[in-house]
Amino acid sequence: MFKELSGLSCLVVVFLLATNLHAATFNVTIPAEFQTALTTAQTNGESDTINVAAGNYVIDATLTYFTEERFDLAIVGAGAASTIIDGRGERQCLNLTNNSGGDISVWGLTCRNGRAANLGGGLSINCVNGAATLSHCRIEDNVSDRSAGGAFIGGLNGAITVSSCVVDGNWLDPVTGDDGGGLDLYIDTGGTGNITLENSTITNNYIGECPSAVGSPDGAGVFMYHLGSGGTITVRNNTISNNTALGGPAGFYCRAPVDSTLVFDGNTVSGNASGRSTVGVSGGGVHIQLNVASVIFSNNKIINNRAFGPWANGGGVDLAVETGGSCEIINNTFAGNTAQQHGGGMSLYMANGLTRAVVAGNLFVNNEAGTEDGAGGGLMLNSECNVAMANNTFYDNNASDAGGLSYYTEGTGRSLTIANDIFRSNTPDPISNMGTGSLTATYSNVQGGSDESWFGTGCIDSNPAFFNTASPQGADGIYATVDDGLHLIAASPSMNTGNNTFVPGTVTEDIAGENRIQNTTVDMGAYEGVAGTLTLKTPKLTVTTSGTTISLSWTSVSGATGYTLFYAPYPYTGTETIGSIDMGTQTGISFNLWQGAAFYVAVQAQNSAGSSGYSNIELFLIE
Repeated sequence: MFKELSGLSCLVVVFLLATNLHAATFNVTIPAEFQTALTTAQTNGESDTINVAAGNYVIDATLTYFTEERFDLAIVGAGAASTIIDGRGERQCLNLTNNSGGDISVWGLTCRNGRAANLGGGLSINCVNGAATLSHCRIEDNVSDRSAGGAFIGGLNGAITVSSCVVDGNWLDPVTGDDGGGLDLYIDTGGTGNITLENSTITNNYIGECPSAVGSPDGAGVFMYHLGSGGTITVRNNTISNNTALGGPAGFYCRAPVDSTLVFDGNTVSGNASGRSTVGVSGGGVHIQLNVASVIFSNNKIINNRAFGPWANGGGVDLAVETGGSCEIINNTFAGNTAQQHGGGMSLYMANGLTRAVVAGNLFVNNEAGTEDGAGGGLMLNSECNVAMANNTFYDNNASDAGGLSYYTEGTGRSLTIANDIFRSNTPDPISNMGTGSLTATYSNVQGGSDESWFGTGCIDSNPAFFNTASPQGADGIYATVDDGLHLIAASPSMNTGNNTFVPGTVTEDIAGENRIQNTTVDMGAYEGVAGTLTLKTPKLTVTTSGTTISLSWTSVSGATGYTLFYAPYPYTGTETIGSIDMGTQTGISFNLWQGAAFYVAVQAQNSAGSSGYSNIELFLIE
């Protein structure tokens, strides 16, 4: 038996050594060496790394890699500012394909001045079952005669990831072009791969009229198409700005016609423009069209986008979930967006198959829908399912009807409930119910609403006493921070007069990242607490035991100058048994106790302005 195990161990060691040997590294300094390395890597039966030294690689032919082998390729530059591949406006820079199961990754280089006849003016990556990754790269000033002016990344069952990249100044041929001025990210029919776009800047990309396009020419900044099933699409912490499309959505376009999960979080989408005087296009900043989907659209800043032309909806965002799933629109800023028809800030459609539909914690300010034939200056809500709205602020939005919110449904028995919202200075009116559904508002401050049938329990029509309406974004010029002008002042009638019951369980912070409920009762509107006051987050406590040693640790809280540990013996018999220890700035402590010791413990953060809420209360027992 021992001999058998020894032989097996030797076999494992030999296998591991052989695996390590099957990896080749190339160091290249000129285009010819680069292409030789790519050609060798295609058929050498190894996973390969190509290190591309700093330099300006002006190419006479596209750098190409195509393999049927199941091995990986990593191309590593010296940094996007140092390693530059230049197509001279005549040819594509890089074309990389793995037709089997290997991964392809490209890191730290620039592709510029490329031109492609089909996909990816600067770069094309195709992986069938492997992962395709583009990271810390610049894709700039490229053009495609068809699609993906900057970069095309396509796959089937492998993940597609674009991270920490800049995609700038790319475009499509104005006659033959189709989709994706900057990026084209694509999962083919039947695929299960996920798509991730994160921490990237997509700016100044362009699509013209493109009369040869199949359908409309979509996504001047980003075109994302997931034809597979069950994939997750994550778009997080990107800046998508100043992209222009004359015949389709401009900033970001996403289509998933089967079933998917979408997380669109923490992005800034600004200054994008779609359509023209004779061609109306919906979704100046963002256009999302899904079938069955779970959608989280949260913490985004959608600012100064435009949807031009007849029947153009959703100046900031045009989002549709067409069959079923769930949709949560949480803690977003919609400011200064314009649509020629409906939904200046956002046009939102949700089908009757959705089991959860929530719009909470959002700010709609200075948006405009069509002043001749438009509704929903802030939000056009077209829903065939029941919708819950809570803690939104609608201020100074305009339309020909329903300056703040326009609600439309044809569904029998469908309803919209509004709670803890503020509607102020919307023209010509705050809310319009244009369909057959029921609408009820409670615990909200609605200007001009007191005579409406939907004006219910806890509603008021009073000046909400905003901090500074002349500067909604505050002195720092940044929306969703504590100095924003649409924060409340301490004397506001909307302070502590909402109803906690209507705050969705997933919403723990307000739009500025402060604790959502302070002083026991939630405020009305998107902001919680007094303007200019930074509240401390609640720390999270972790307890571990090892024998008779107990270890406590808690998360560091921004703005805290100290922490207090509270403890009480188990079983708890009253407040007089609670003790406390000043922990200074420590975020953890360990100590020895005795067998049978049992205590409740919790932590608070504090600074000169006060204390946070208590952390989670934990019970430990040393046996």
